[in-house]
Amino acid sequence: MATIDEAAEVIRKAIEAIDSERERLSKVLDSLNGSSPAEPRRPSPARRSTAHKPSRSKKRAPKSSRRQEILTAIDRKPGMTGARLAKELEIPESQVDDICETLVKEKTIRKRGTTYEPMPGAPASAERAQQ
Repeated sequence: MATIDEAAEVIRKAIEAIDSERERLSKVLDSLNGSSPAEPRRPSPARRSTAHKPSRSKKRAPKSSRRQEILTAIDRKPGMTGARLAKELEIPESQVDDICETLVKEKTIRKRGTTYEPMPGAPASAERAQQ
């Protein structure tokens, strides 16, 4: 009988822990919904101080340099995605997407699904980068 009593005690403690966690989560949910001022909210981005912004440790490459890197990579390996270009060139994916979007609008490269490739009949990447 001792093992049944021990098992029942373990179950009671688990239920207490669950009830305690449920209560804590309910309070968090209430504070998120604004029902209860349990914790003060963080100031909005407009109120945050901008006095202590960290300076950039890396120098940025010129825009034309990034453009050339992307064109060269696409010429070398057509069919790469923006994520793959970003990883290979070690630059942010958002920057690759912005530059590729511009190149597509200029009809320098084309996008097929999620991949980029040179525009058929377009000059080599070195000539295109100078345009």
